[in-house]
Amino acid sequence: MTLKQEATCFPPTVSGDKNLSEAGGYQALVLAASAGDRKAFSELVKRFQGMASAVAGRWFDDKGLIEDALQEAFLKAFLELPNLRDVHAFPSWFRKILHNCCNRLKKRQRSLLPDSGEALKFLPDPAPDPYEQMVRSQSRAMVARTLNALGGVAREACIQRYILGRPYKEIAAALQVPEGTIKRRVHDARARMFKTFRAHDDPVIRVGYLPISDHLLGMVSHHINRGNLEIRLKKFLSWACLATALENGLLDAAFVMAPMAMAMRNKGVPIVYIMDAHHEGSAITVRNDLAANKRWSSNRVGMPYAISTHSILFADMVGMDRVPGLSSKNTRYRGPSYLLNSLVNREIDAFFCAEPWNTKAVIEGKGRILARSKDFLPGHMCCILVVREAFLEKHGDLVRQYLRLLLSSNEYLSKNYRRCAKIQEHYTGVSADIIEHILDKSEVTFNDIIPDRGRTESLMNLAVQAGILDGPCDLNAFLCSGIL
Repeated sequence: MTLKQEATCFPPTVSGDKNLSEAGGYQALVLAASAGDRKAFSELVKRFQGMASAVAGRWFDDKGLIEDALQEAFLKAFLELPNLRDVHAFPSWFRKILHNCCNRLKKRQRSLLPDSGEALKFLPDPAPDPYEQMVRSQSRAMVARTLNALGGVAREACIQRYILGRPYKEIAAALQVPEGTIKRRVHDARARMFKTFRAHDDPVIRVGYLPISDHLLGMVSHHINRGNLEIRLKKFLSWACLATALENGLLDAAFVMAPMAMAMRNKGVPIVYIMDAHHEGSAITVRNDLAANKRWSSNRVGMPYAISTHSILFADMVGMDRVPGLSSKNTRYRGPSYLLNSLVNREIDAFFCAEPWNTKAVIEGKGRILARSKDFLPGHMCCILVVREAFLEKHGDLVRQYLRLLLSSNEYLSKNYRRCAKIQEHYTGVSADIIEHILDKSEVTFNDIIPDRGRTESLMNLAVQAGILDGPCDLNAFLCSGIL
């Protein structure tokens, strides 16, 4: 059993330190666990999970953050348990560790709040899907096993560096060992961990997506996959964060907006375009209390990203005055899943983004749709699937297998709207009833998703004309439609 499973699979049996003490026996478990008895540590987790959940629950409302805090605290306790001198002090010792973990996560959360400007660009998904939770727990278990195999200064230095995040100079001072020695021991331990990870590194494809209906095929394919293909689907809450992960090689493939992908290619990011994700599917939504057909005093419009299909269409709508009330002034950029809350909180007056957030606003009585993107550019492309060139060259068969799965998912979607709505609910948290309404009305379409050069060139030219792209993208190098 991995540490993650140990920290989450046991039901809480007690609710506080007093009850823990009265339950008896935890001192013996601490002694056994500190000697390497994993069953004893599992029982400790079982006994203390209730208290830990209650403590973390006072710090966070988000279950994902609570789980992260518990996982980090139990992992840290597991690694530092041999250093505990008084077994009777375990409850207060562990509570202090947990408080420190919660405090660290809270500071990290504050630095990444949606309203913190540039920090929004790098906001990760705080609640990974169950598969990624398993992968993360296995990785941490490997780290724990590697560190436990070390001895003396090396083990303590790695705990201080990797678990507590302390600088080399501070570690050296605490351990009274030269800084160069600390760096060398940490470097050697890291090499051992990498070797361990490579031994467990079977071929997989790491795919990024956002919680929008445009990326439904990615969610469906991940859900129905029963073959030998291993997909690690990673959810991002902002376009810039996804782009950064793709650019830095943390993803092998991603569902991204076509103009954004073209801009990345122009910048030298080695990605190629292999399939459309969908067509159409976006809308402009305004607050219910704003007067129709009038210009608003503040006119703050939320958009998902500057280099986007939405920016292209928005420039056309404003320039042609096709939707009364719109203005290019005071544009605010937010991840799609934040735009509705920004509207409700009156931080913006309207937003232009992908479903399901527009229909969700209408059904929940928080806004009304002024116009849909298909009204201005019927059948337009928006999000596409791109893959890193090096990954395609090395794992071409894997990419072809993934594309075939996506096409099968498209067929599955056309016959199972309700089931696919439930799948998207699982991956995005938006009600299946809302998503089924979107699919029934064909607000997002998934027809003809094989890349088309004429369609791509048309959108690229619009992006250049609108100033969204600095110049044309080399479609001969970018578009790769013959993989299948």
